[in-house]
Amino acid sequence: MAYRQRVYTQLQSTPTGRYQALVADNPEVLDRVPLHEIATYLGMTPVSLSRIRSRLSRETPPE
Repeated sequence: MAYRQRVYTQLQSTPTGRYQALVADNPEVLDRVPLHEIATYLGMTPVSLSRIRSRLSRETPPE
């Protein structure tokens, strides 16, 4: 069931949405896994992931 849910999420979400869902569900993964592997898991290139992270960091104010 988890695999099926992951596939549906991949198909329905935008790359930004997939990254935000990963951060919301498993924020500790970002500290333990290299970003190029996270990009592959999310179905995007490392460059795209970098752009998404940069754009989101500019949009969210620091806490």
